[in-house]
Amino acid sequence: MNNLKKLGLTALAGTLATTVAQAGTLSVSGSAEINYQTHGEGTSTGNPFSDNQTMTFSGSGDLDNGMTVSYSNTITGGAATTINFTGSSVAIDMGDAGVIGLYGDNSDGAGISAYQDVIPTAGEQVWDDTGAADHGSIDEGVVDGGVNNNLGYKVSAGDLTLSAAWGKASDGGEGSIVLVYDNLIDGLSLGAGMGETQEAADNKNTTDLSTYFIKYSAGPVSVGFQRSEVEPSAADGSTIALSDKVRNHYGASFAVNENLSISAGISDLEYDGTLLDQTDSGISASYTMGATTVGLVHNRTEDFAGVANDDYDVSEIKLTFAF
Repeated sequence: MNNLKKLGLTALAGTLATTVAQAGTLSVSGSAEINYQTHGEGTSTGNPFSDNQTMTFSGSGDLDNGMTVSYSNTITGGAATTINFTGSSVAIDMGDAGVIGLYGDNSDGAGISAYQDVIPTAGEQVWDDTGAADHGSIDEGVVDGGVNNNLGYKVSAGDLTLSAAWGKASDGGEGSIVLVYDNLIDGLSLGAGMGETQEAADNKNTTDLSTYFIKYSAGPVSVGFQRSEVEPSAADGSTIALSDKVRNHYGASFAVNENLSISAGISDLEYDGTLLDQTDSGISASYTMGATTVGLVHNRTEDFAGVANDDYDVSEIKLTFAF
């Protein structure tokens, strides 16, 4: 009797193993990061050291109809933080018909959030990590939707790519669409996108988003320009006075060799009304040796939120190991 049980369990285990192998594969990748970051005027100082670890679980499998299903889930955590799920997606690749998926947490899988900043850089965006409040939000002219779980669809036909997203929030939702045309001439990409998102989860105010960009790459040099506009509206659909924002962002990167890249950029944020323009600028460099990358970043924000002499800056050295 025991032998029969062992035989049955062995056969079942073999069947399950075969099924899993046919269904697809699951892989794990990750990185470990040591960061030294100091802030200048405008921000308080503290311990400049921090660390962060990231693990990404990825899987894929083929369906009987020839389509492919892929899955991804990213987990991050550091010495002073709890473990967080920071990105997730389940997508179906339908071949020439495109890719449709559900993108959760902070995953910018499709739509205007996936193109919030396309300017070439060797490190961080010029508006990132300076210590100014709400950096990288729609309040600073960055076209990023607020709904975490959204449906995304991407399809390409020749050199033309369409990327769209839709999500539902408590009192409304958001939707956006982006068109990108590559290789109008060799190395040139043009893009335009528009969308609408909720101003806040607890009201029905909406914000219209739009962005336009051009990028050109020739050999080791890449340059880009992006213009983004944020236009909030009241619950009745009327515009809100002195609330519009326009961001013009320029940048260039240069691959010195196969290991070393450098970049520089500047972004000008124009506020509707009498406020001063906010200026963000930055330089970055990265050097890669196998699975190890050393990154250097210096960013500066001037006249934050249109207030004269409200300035912030950050200098950062980052050591990253990929596994």
